[in-house]
Amino acid sequence: MVRNSPFAPVLSFLLLSSVPLAAQATSDDEKELAALLNNAIVSASRWEQSASKAPAKIVVITADEIKRRGYLGLDEIFHDIPGADIDKGRGVEWTTVFMRGMRTENTDRFLLIWDGVIQNDTWKYNVWVSRQYPLSNIDRIEIMYGPSSLLWGANAFAGIINVILKTPGQVDGMTVNATAGSYNSRMGELNYGRQYGDWRFMANGRWFASDEMDMNDEYWIDNAGRKRYQNWILSRDGLRDPSDPSGYAKGLKVVNGIPHQSFNGVDVPFDGTAYGDTKDWFIQAGAGYKSLDFRALFWSRNEIEDNWYVPLRRMHGPWTPVGSAIYLTHDLKISDTTFLKSYARRVTAGLDSDHSIDAAFTRIINNNRNDPNNLKTSDLGTGSGVMTYYGLSNYEIRTGELLNTARGRWEAVGGWEYTKAKNYEDYNTRTLTSAPWKYSPQHDERNAAAFGNAQWSPSAKLSVAGGIRFDHNYVHGEKGGFGDLTTHRIAGIYSPSDQHVVKLIYGQAFQAPSPWAKFSTTPGRDIANPTLKPEKLQSTELVYTFTPSLSWVNTLSIYNNKVTDIIAGVTVPFGTGVTTQNQNSGSLKIFGQELESRYYLDSKNSIWFNATASRTTNEATGHRQGDLAPFKANLGTDLLFQKKWAVSARAHYVSARDTINQHSTDIFTKGHVDAYFTIDAAVTRVGLAKNVDVRVGVYNLLNEHYEDPGVRAADGRGNNAVIVQEGRRGYVGVAYHF
Repeated sequence: MVRNSPFAPVLSFLLLSSVPLAAQATSDDEKELAALLNNAIVSASRWEQSASKAPAKIVVITADEIKRRGYLGLDEIFHDIPGADIDKGRGVEWTTVFMRGMRTENTDRFLLIWDGVIQNDTWKYNVWVSRQYPLSNIDRIEIMYGPSSLLWGANAFAGIINVILKTPGQVDGMTVNATAGSYNSRMGELNYGRQYGDWRFMANGRWFASDEMDMNDEYWIDNAGRKRYQNWILSRDGLRDPSDPSGYAKGLKVVNGIPHQSFNGVDVPFDGTAYGDTKDWFIQAGAGYKSLDFRALFWSRNEIEDNWYVPLRRMHGPWTPVGSAIYLTHDLKISDTTFLKSYARRVTAGLDSDHSIDAAFTRIINNNRNDPNNLKTSDLGTGSGVMTYYGLSNYEIRTGELLNTARGRWEAVGGWEYTKAKNYEDYNTRTLTSAPWKYSPQHDERNAAAFGNAQWSPSAKLSVAGGIRFDHNYVHGEKGGFGDLTTHRIAGIYSPSDQHVVKLIYGQAFQAPSPWAKFSTTPGRDIANPTLKPEKLQSTELVYTFTPSLSWVNTLSIYNNKVTDIIAGVTVPFGTGVTTQNQNSGSLKIFGQELESRYYLDSKNSIWFNATASRTTNEATGHRQGDLAPFKANLGTDLLFQKKWAVSARAHYVSARDTINQHSTDIFTKGHVDAYFTIDAAVTRVGLAKNVDVRVGVYNLLNEHYEDPGVRAADGRGNNAVIVQEGRRGYVGVAYHF
C-alpha cells in the first residue's frame, strides 16, 4: 500500500542528497581514485586480480562505505545491491534473500563466507541473515554473481558473499561502538587488532538487542478484501469452511469488529501480541605467528517468531540458531610466484532449545509483556495441545589446500577439499512432561573434491579463463549421496581500450540436496530419498563495463540461466494410499539484466545507482515465480564535507510483485504486494572529539507503509501471507578508537 504522493519521495531524496559539484580533482586525488577503482579482489579466481580482469561480475562494498552508510546489520547491505530480492519475515527468518531470481524457502542459493568460513548451516544450507555479525572489522565485501561452484563448491549457486576482514595491523588498536535507537534497540561492538613483530592478535564482538516493532493493530488485506490484523487469528489451521465470510476460528466471538474469546466465563479481547524481542551476539578471536593463523568464532540469535507465523497457530518461544567455528590456516611461500595455502575448519550449527505448541487457541506468555487480557501461561484455553522443545547440533569438518602459481601470461590455481558432515535427519525433541530428549538418527556425509582454474592473457587486451571441478559425494556406512559430479566454467575478457571491458561467461553450479531434504520425513512426506541428485544451474552471462572517464564507471550485465533437477515433493504410493517424497522434478528459466553506475565527484564523494530487471518462469506451468519483483532500483550518495561530515542517503524502489500464492483462490491468502519507495539516510561527524565519531541515521525517512511477501508457505493460516514492515525509525551511535 503506497500512501504517499509519487513525487514526494523523489523530491525529498533530491533535497537530501543535492550538493555542489566538487572542484576539479587534483592529480593526487586522481591517483587515489585510480587506486580505489583498481583494488584487488580474490573471489573470482582465488588469487588477487583487478575486478576488470576477473572472469565474473564482482561488486565490492568497502569498509568506508559500510561506515558512511551507517549500516547496523549485514542484512541491510542486501537492500543496496543489484540482483537481490528481500523478504523481511521479522522473526527467526529475519531476512530471507533470493539472489538472481531463485525463490526458495530459505536463504540458501548462495554462500555467505565470513573470514574464509562458510556460514550456511549444515542441515538446510540456510544463511541466518540478521544483526549478529559485527561490521567494524570488515575490510570489504566481495559479491560474486553467477555460478561459483568451480572454486567454492556446493551451494555457490547464484554466487557468493565473501566477507574479508581487516588484518590486525590494519586495525592497529581497539575501536568501540555503542548505538541506541527506535524500539529500544541497543548495540555494542568491539574490534581489536595488533601486530607485534611476527605475532598478531585479533578479537571482535557484537551484542545487539531490540524490542522490535510492535505489530499489534498492523494489518493487510486478504483475497476476500478483509483486514487481516497481524496479531489476530482468522482461521484455525485451515479447518474452517473457506467460504465462511467471517474467517474467524471457532470459539472466537466478534464484538464491535474485535475478536473475543471466553476465559473463565468472561469474553476478553483476543490479543495475539505479535511482538517479540531480539538478542543477538557474536564473538571472534584469533592469534597468528608468521604464516600460521588460528581463529575461533561463536554467534547466537534469539528472535521471536510471532510475525512469521499466524498467532496461536504455532506459538513459539525463542527460536535460537547458533553457529561456531574453529579454524587454522597456513600460507607457505614456495617461490616469488608460487604459494600454497592449507586450511582446516570445524563448523558447528544448531538450534538451542525452543518450545512450540500446535494448538488452536493456546496462548503461551513466556516474557514480561503480559497483558490483562492474555490467557495465563498455565491455561490451555478452549483448545488442547502439547508443548514441544526442539534442538539440533550438527557439525562439519572441512580441510583442503590451494596451490597458486603465475608464469608469464599464465596464472593458475589448483586444489583439493575433503568434507565430513554429521547431521541429524530431523529435530531432536522432548515434551514438557518428558525430560529425556528424543534424538533423531544421524547421518555421516562425506565429499571429496578436486579442482583447477587457469587464466591466460595472450595480449594486454584479451584473456581467457576456464576450469573444472570434480566432486564425489557419499553417505558413510549406508546407501546415499549423489555420487560423482563434474562442473565447468569458461570466460573470455576483451578490453579494446581503457574505456571498454567485455566479459562473456559460461558457468555451471550445483545445489547439493540438504540432509533435511534427503532424510527428514514428516506426515504427508513419509519417505526419505538419500540418493537425491543436486539441482543444477547453467548460466550464460554478458558483462559490459564502460568507463568514459576516470570519474564515471558503468556496468551492464545480461544473463540467461536454466535451473534443472529442482527438488520438490512428488506424490508417490505409500501403504494403501499416497504420500509425497522429495524428488528431482521441474526446471526454471531465468532472464535478467543488472545496471550499475557510479560517478565520483572526487575520491571521497560519489553518487551511485543500480537497477535490476528479471523474470523467472516455471517451465512446467509457464507461470512467473512469485515473491520476486520484476524491477528494483537503488540510488545513493556517499559524500564527505570538509573531511568532517560524512553524508549518505539511499533510496530504494521495489516494483509490485505477485506472491508465491498468486494463483491461489483461497480467501485467506494474498496474491499481490504493492510497490514501495523508501529512503534511508545517515550523517556521521568525524572527529567530533579526538578519535571520536558520532553518527545519526534514519530508516524509512518518509514513513512509507509497505509489506513484504510472507516467507515459507505464506498461506494466511499457518504462515502470515504478508509481513507489514517498519515505519520511520532512527538511531544514534558513537565510535571511539584508541
